[in-house]
Amino acid sequence: MSSELRAAAWGYLQLGLSVIALTGKMPNGKVHPHGLHDAISGVPEGPDDDAVLKAVFDHPDTTGIGILTNWPYIVVDIDGEDGAVNWQSIVGDDWIPDRWVAQTGRGLHLWFADWEHRSTTKLADKLDLKGNGGYVAAPPSIHPDGRKYIWLLPPGGLPPIEAPPGLVKLLDDKAWDQEGRILTRAASKRVRHQQFQDGKWWATWGFEGLLKAVAEAEPGQRNAILYWAAYAMSEEDADIDDLEQLHRAGREAGLTEQETRRTINSARKAVAGE
Repeated sequence: MSSELRAAAWGYLQLGLSVIALTGKMPNGKVHPHGLHDAISGVPEGPDDDAVLKAVFDHPDTTGIGILTNWPYIVVDIDGEDGAVNWQSIVGDDWIPDRWVAQTGRGLHLWFADWEHRSTTKLADKLDLKGNGGYVAAPPSIHPDGRKYIWLLPPGGLPPIEAPPGLVKLLDDKAWDQEGRILTRAASKRVRHQQFQDGKWWATWGFEGLLKAVAEAEPGQRNAILYWAAYAMSEEDADIDDLEQLHRAGREAGLTEQETRRTINSARKAVAGE
C-alpha cells in the first residue's frame, strides 16, 4: 500500500483495534461526519477493505490516525518532563513498559491493558489517562507542531502489558472517591415540594442531588454519571418532567443533544429489561 497512514491503519486493524482518520488531533470531519461513531474496525480481508482505507487515510485533509482507547486498553499520556516525573512517582522504577510506547509531539503514550472499565481522567499535572470511549493519535501521525508520532517500543504483534499496580491502585482510589461523592450528593437531595395527601402535608423528595452530580460532572465521567443518574431516576419512576431536567443537566455538563438522549434512553431500557 502506497500510503504510510493507510499501511499503519491496516496493521492496527489486524491487532483488533478501531481506527479513525485525524486532521491535526481531531477526527477528519470530511470522512467521519459522525466522529468516533464512524471509526473503522474489523480485520481487513480484501480489496474492498483497502478501498475504504484508501478513501479515508489518503484523503487530503487526513494528517494522522487515531486509535480508539476502548476497553480493555488504556493509554497514559505523559506531557513533557513534569509529566514523566509524576508518572514515575506513581509506578516507581518500572515506569516504562517493554512495548506499545509511542513518542508524541511533547511526550509519550504508554499503552496498557486493564480488566476494569476505565474512563478518561487526569492523573496528575501533565499526566492524563485516556480510557473507554476516547482515542489517541498514533504513529505515523503528524503532530500539529510538525513532528511525527513514532513507536519507540512498537507493539510487535502483541497486546499491551497489564497496567502496573501503582496505576491500578490510583484508578481504584479515584473510582471509590467518585462513587462516594455521587452517593453523598444523592443522599443530600433537597425537598422539592410538599404534597397534600390523606389530610396531611407530606414532603416529597426530588432528584436535585442526581441532577447536580450530572451538571457538575467532569469530562471523561459525564456519560457514566448521566447513565447512573438516569438508571436511578428510572428505578424511582421519574416522570417526563424529571427526565427533561436530567436532559438539561446533561447538556449543561457539556454533552451533545445526541449523547444525552442516547445515554438516558439506554438507562431507561436497562431498567425496563429491554
